[in-house]
Amino acid sequence: LVVTAFLPIILFPLFGILSSATVTAQYANNTIFLFISGFLMALTLQRWNLHRRFSLKILSWCGVNPGILVLGIMGATFILSMFVSNTATSLMMVPNALSICKALEESGTGSNTRESRRFSTAVMLGIAYSANVGGMASLIGTPPNLVFQKQLAAIFPDAPEMTFAVWLGFGFPIAFIMLLVIWGYLTFTYLRGLDMASRVDPEIFKTQYTNLGPWSYEQIAVTVLFTLEAFLWIFRKDLEFDAVTIEGWANIFSEPKHIADATVGMTIAVILFIAPGRSAYMAEDAPGYEKEETEEEKAKATKKEEVADDNAPASNEQGSQSSNHHHHHPRHHHPMTTLLDWRTANTMPYNIVFLFGGGFALAKGFVDSGLSAYLGEELKGLDSLSTAGIVFIVITLIIWLTELTSNTATSNIMIPITASLAIALETNPYTIMIPVTLACSCAFALPIATPPNMVVFSTGRLPLQEMKKAGLVLNIISSVVILGSAFTFIPWVTGEDADGFPDWAFTPST
Repeated sequence: LVVTAFLPIILFPLFGILSSATVTAQYANNTIFLFISGFLMALTLQRWNLHRRFSLKILSWCGVNPGILVLGIMGATFILSMFVSNTATSLMMVPNALSICKALEESGTGSNTRESRRFSTAVMLGIAYSANVGGMASLIGTPPNLVFQKQLAAIFPDAPEMTFAVWLGFGFPIAFIMLLVIWGYLTFTYLRGLDMASRVDPEIFKTQYTNLGPWSYEQIAVTVLFTLEAFLWIFRKDLEFDAVTIEGWANIFSEPKHIADATVGMTIAVILFIAPGRSAYMAEDAPGYEKEETEEEKAKATKKEEVADDNAPASNEQGSQSSNHHHHHPRHHHPMTTLLDWRTANTMPYNIVFLFGGGFALAKGFVDSGLSAYLGEELKGLDSLSTAGIVFIVITLIIWLTELTSNTATSNIMIPITASLAIALETNPYTIMIPVTLACSCAFALPIATPPNMVVFSTGRLPLQEMKKAGLVLNIISSVVILGSAFTFIPWVTGEDADGFPDWAFTPST
């Protein structure tokens, strides 16, 4: 799939669709650097174990009431997946859920009890589904959101900028409603009558949180920078409410239109790279820090150990002195570290970056070749249907399509097509394009549909039949929720008429 992202670089110039310079420029644009900056922050949170500290703190408030506990796990997963990759979030939350499942199984009733199976099914589905919908809530939460942002600007250059704050304004309530719907379904289906109070230690998560130790300097510094980044994203541009307008901080600069969310993200990323941390030796004591060594460092360490073994002192007293010497002096020989180092940054999934670029190049070719206008003319036959009916059909199609395909690939292909559909029907592009983008994250029925689905299924505690059953119901419900949002939350926040055809849509890029 990643290799196919390079095909536009080869084919578009050869067939005279776009120049090589135009195509390759799509692989390093503002949206891609916003994605990169978001991932660098997420990797920093993981490096210093802040994601685990955050999730355990929430779970320590929930007790062992089954419904509240599942809601707590889902809530922590939801919030984390707004900023951290859905895959990483689900991988981090699964061990927390497994610790409760094991406690249920070890309570003397056997590992195959109906109660433990019910709870395992509910909590595993809850983690996967909340990771999926959590990505819908923020602009950087999942790739399709950023695909929409870039393609909106490419196809409709006069359209208002889709900022982090605007997306959060409608994305968070829509995703939160989906979270509550999913929790309600799981509670009703699997957790009714389930009693865990006498079978699971109510202090289980408080104990795990305490074991993390006090906050380290690095954790405090990264938390401050993370909060600052979110603040700068939200208040970059003017926020207009009915009676008051909060002026954006970018207005203090001479050219505020030159400043984008990627500017903020990369500024914080650079600070993470240069802000000093403790030395690598001291960092080993920080909760969650894992020091990685190069092969050369490992070889040197092994050689030193062999020399130390050959010269081992005969007496305990000498051994004690040698040990003390070993523990006190090496810290002066370890290099300093920063909040984010390049070795950690290199774990970023560059394959997604290339997929983004390929999709943006495809969208550019889609418009410049005239294919967009052609499809728009062909789709005019649908104008006999109501806008709501068309939106519902398209949403449903996308939800079931993304069960079998990558949500990034689906959004790259379908968002330009729905833009053409909006032009053909002379309806607001937001009314179709944003619901399609959200629908790309609503794949609940199959393990292969999303990485979080696969992560929880791989634990062996989730029967495939249960995921299919729950996914079928939630796919239908999500279609209805997204359809409703197309005519409520989205026009309220964007200030657009859901059925009107805005002036900026009259001049699509050509």
